[in-house]
Order: sequence, then structure tokens, then C-alpha cells
Amino acid sequence: MRRNRSEKGATLLESAVVLPFFLLLIIVTVELLRIAYIKLTLQHVVAEIARDALIHVRTETEIRDQVANRLRGLAVEFNPAGDIITVCPANDATCTAGTVNLGERGDFMVFRLHLAVELFFIPGSGGLLTRSRFTLSAQFLGRNEPP
Repeated sequence: MRRNRSEKGATLLESAVVLPFFLLLIIVTVELLRIAYIKLTLQHVVAEIARDALIHVRTETEIRDQVANRLRGLAVEFNPAGDIITVCPANDATCTAGTVNLGERGDFMVFRLHLAVELFFIPGSGGLLTRSRFTLSAQFLGRNEPP
């Protein structure tokens, strides 16, 4: 069966219309999977650091260094100026973001980490050459039981 010229052109035109949407779908899917991976890993990092800090009493500097070291493999940088680590007793109503207070032995402690993440493929509000930023959060509740 022979095709006439208009059918060949129609196939090319249909491909040209559908291809950008298909590529956009793939890019958004990859970006969302990356965000889910970072969120899951961030939760794991917070749990590990919290367990370590609750067993071996750590200083604020040691906790920040551990967070930075464990996030290196994620292609996400821990920025001490913008990212927030909060450690407080669970019943402390005066606890503010950025406070590190390991409380007393036997206290239930809440560890929170807020991390700013840049999207690779989705442009920000400043145009196509800027990256979008958003904040991921993770928290862990544990009991302070140093040896």
C-alpha cells in the first residue's frame, strides 16, 4: 500500500507535537523520583544521627558535621547558614528552630532537619536559567539514654 505525501507529513507533524510533552513527562518523573530518594535518605540520616547523639552525647558542632558528612553522597550540600537542625526535648514548648539542646537523661528528644534542595530540571521563578528551591524536612523521636 502506498502512502501519499500528506500522510508522511502528518506523521512527522504528530511526532513533533507529541515529543515535547513526552520528554517533559520523563523529566518530571525523574525529578520526582530524585526528590523521593532524597526525602527517604534524609529521614534515614536523621534517624542515624539522632541514635548516635542520644547514646554518645554530642555537641552541636559534631551533630552538624555528621549531617554534612552523611549528605555528601546525595549531591545535596548541607548549608549551615540556611539549613536548620533542631534538637529539643519533646515536651519543651520554648524550643525554636535551630536550637540544639540534648536535655536530661531519660528525656524524649525530637530531632528535626530542614534541608533546602535545588531541582535539576525544573526552572525556578527567575526564568529558565534559575533553579527551583524547596525545603525537605525529616524528624526522629528518641529517648536520651547515654551510657
